[in-house]
Amino acid sequence: MSLKKLLQYLCVSIILLLIVKYFITHQEELALITNITFSDFITLLVITLAVNFVYAHRLFLILKKLGLKQMSYLYWLKVFAISRFINFHITQGALVYRGMKLKKDFNFSYTASITTNIYFAWLESSTILIISLGTILILNPMMKVSGINVGILLGLMTSAFLLLPYFLKFLRLNVDTQKRKLSWILERLMNFRQGMTESIRDTQLTVVISFYNLITFLLQILWLFFCCRALALNLEIQELIVMAVAFQLSAVFKIIPGNFGVKEMIGGFLTESFGLSFGSGIIISGISRFVIYLTVGLLGLIFSRISIKSEEKT
Repeated sequence: MSLKKLLQYLCVSIILLLIVKYFITHQEELALITNITFSDFITLLVITLAVNFVYAHRLFLILKKLGLKQMSYLYWLKVFAISRFINFHITQGALVYRGMKLKKDFNFSYTASITTNIYFAWLESSTILIISLGTILILNPMMKVSGINVGILLGLMTSAFLLLPYFLKFLRLNVDTQKRKLSWILERLMNFRQGMTESIRDTQLTVVISFYNLITFLLQILWLFFCCRALALNLEIQELIVMAVAFQLSAVFKIIPGNFGVKEMIGGFLTESFGLSFGSGIIISGISRFVIYLTVGLLGLIFSRISIKSEEKT
């Protein structure tokens, strides 16, 4: 076992122990789960399905634009569903699986595939941060989380994301590339930057993808609203927005497979900052993880079965 894997397992174990320890001393909070009815669960499942289909469709549009004209929508839904499932168990597993499949079946550049996925995550995160910043400044510009002004924090994060292409250019021009490994890394970063700038120049594609990003973000906020309502928890719209942003960024920046436990701790930290219990956020995050896992698992099973039947007919 590699040191990286060992550290990941250690991190997960510590987080799980902390969560278990918390609920041992706060067992009454687990009763929140019993508030969820079957209709509540179906509602959350449907919204999660909608989010995943929008995710799949917008990435499909980007890949088509990059030249994968012959790729069918059904094929892509299968690859997308399986890659999402893998991502729960292997850090950045979705990127690797999609890259390998597209390389094998369509001879699509592995580097281009990875770059596209990274660009996709960058554009989504940037769009969400811009929308959230504007909304927070309108609804509650003085909103704070643990004493930190949310508007200022979102402003700094938004600036960092938007300036990323220029920072990569700065690295390329100012960092010594004599070392082979460093040169390789910088080359990949510049490929990413080139993909970003070329995609941004395609105004129509950028507008369409940004629109889809807005839809998925609104769906994620809607999911949190229905989840909180099912659990009989009261959160204001700006609090739901902050939680949705935090969950989105935790999905982009993974330190362990699926950020198992990390997302739950973030949720707990936020709900406690909003005046609710720490356990409330853990439960919301846990329900989110379970529903997403179930949804992606079902989609992977359905599309793999459809694929098998199609192959049998041919």
